[in-house]
Amino acid sequence: MDGDGQHDPLSVNNLIEKMIQEGADVVIGSRFIEGTYKMSAGRKIGVRLFSKIAGIYTGKNFTDPTSGFQLLNRKVFSLLSEGDNYPLDYPDVNIIMILHKMRFNVVESPVKMNEKPGGKSMHSGLKPLIYILQMFLAVLMVYLRKED
Repeated sequence: MDGDGQHDPLSVNNLIEKMIQEGADVVIGSRFIEGTYKMSAGRKIGVRLFSKIAGIYTGKNFTDPTSGFQLLNRKVFSLLSEGDNYPLDYPDVNIIMILHKMRFNVVESPVKMNEKPGGKSMHSGLKPLIYILQMFLAVLMVYLRKED
C-alpha cells in the first residue's frame, strides 16, 4: 500500500483471494476493474499507454499498471528487496515486465481507491512528462536486457 491514504485496507481481502484463486505471485489492485476513479486526462492517457505496453509484452490485460496497491508473495518480495532489483523512482510497468520475464504470475484484482485526501501530488508540473520519459527508458531497458 502507498502511504497517501488512497487505498482502502478492506480491499486487501480481494488481493488475497485472487492470489489464492490464480496461484499468483503478484496481485495488483486495480481501481478501474470495478467502478471509476477520477484522474486528470494526462494521467489517464499515461495509464492507458502503459497498460497497452504491459499487455503487448505479457499477453495479459492490465488496467492499472501504475497502482501501488499490491500483494507480493515471499519469493517475489525477497527478489525485489535484494540489491538494486527494485527501482526506487517509478516502479510500475517495468516491474510487471521484469516479473513476467522471470516467469512470475502477475494478475490484477479490483480494489477500492479513494481520491488523495490532500497534500502535494507527485503528478504536478513537469513531473508527468518526466515520469513518461523515465518509464519509456525503463521499459526499453527491460526489453533489451538479456536473460540471466
